[in-house]
Amino acid sequence: MRRLARVVGYLALALVLDWAPEIPPRPAEGQAMLQGDILPGSLQQVPVTVANTAVATVIYTTPVPQETFQQFTPTQLGATNLHLKAQGIVSTIGNPGTVTLTCSYGGATGQITLLNAALPGNLASAPLTLDVFVKAQSPFTTQSIVGLLTVVGPTPTTTAGRVIGTTSMLTAQTLSCTWTWATANSGNTVTIDQGSTVIGN
Repeated sequence: MRRLARVVGYLALALVLDWAPEIPPRPAEGQAMLQGDILPGSLQQVPVTVANTAVATVIYTTPVPQETFQQFTPTQLGATNLHLKAQGIVSTIGNPGTVTLTCSYGGATGQITLLNAALPGNLASAPLTLDVFVKAQSPFTTQSIVGLLTVVGPTPTTTAGRVIGTTSMLTAQTLSCTWTWATANSGNTVTIDQGSTVIGN
């Protein structure tokens, strides 16, 4: 009887072990993002075009979860950088007028203006790159925001800037950039082909 009971027990255990793998594993809760990871939801692969309008238009945006910076202790200032990377092309008429490019982390409290001037005229699908870095400056209260815009053309254009933002890093925020043409003309066109935000450099 004891031997029979053991056999029955082994069979029951085998059935359980055979069935258990069919249960999908639960995702890890609170799993930290690592350096080099793409921020969830930040990959923009559908081209965004701003043309024939003088209205400020979003060319890139991504949510920044509240745990992005919270996973690091205050003694690890700067351990987390957000690096927004975007590429595209830009075309202009002979006198395109002033172009304004602003990027912000959490709105006006963390905003940088990378361009507020005229681009060269008669650009024809000139390559454009945009880089924005957001780094913790003090524990969860201020951040360093550095930006770089490069337009490759007959007369290359490079603009850069740095501001200290005061956006709270304890809550979810939005990282975004807007482009504004001074003159609404179909010849003034900028297209961001793709963009993403990466943890770290």
